[in-house]
Amino acid sequence: MARRVFNAVSLVSAILLGCTVLLWAGAFVLNPWDHHVSLTRDFHMGVWGGLDGPPLGRMVFFNDDEYGPYRGSIVALVDDQGNPPRTLTFVRWGDAYGIYYRYIHWSDSNATCWTLMVSFAYPMILFGILPALWLWLRWRRIRSLRAPAKGDASNSQQR
Repeated sequence: MARRVFNAVSLVSAILLGCTVLLWAGAFVLNPWDHHVSLTRDFHMGVWGGLDGPPLGRMVFFNDDEYGPYRGSIVALVDDQGNPPRTLTFVRWGDAYGIYYRYIHWSDSNATCWTLMVSFAYPMILFGILPALWLWLRWRRIRSLRAPAKGDASNSQQR
């Protein structure tokens, strides 16, 4: 029973790995500013990378489909005297370890812009572990079936 569950979970993981590879290939020709999937009014997904971005590509999640994912454009972070405006909240984390995150909130207009980009390396590694383990176990099982038994006449002649 455990072997069947492992085989099924490995198959699902291999399918997800294949889908991730297809999305990565799509990152060479698609960009999230022109091509994205809207799950709700404030949640959109796309892919980016390949030729004009990170070579491994990224999955992109963002909230503003008119503007697209925030990519480091100039935002009024200081006023005329060089002081940060009191109405702006700016949270930044990234480009580190293949993850990019920006969250900007203007409290005077209650507008929000956020973007999360995650490298395709993370799902490729995650979804590749079980299929690789399945292949390794399968290879070991086939190898053990083909190996001559201990004390076999052919095995003693090789010594």
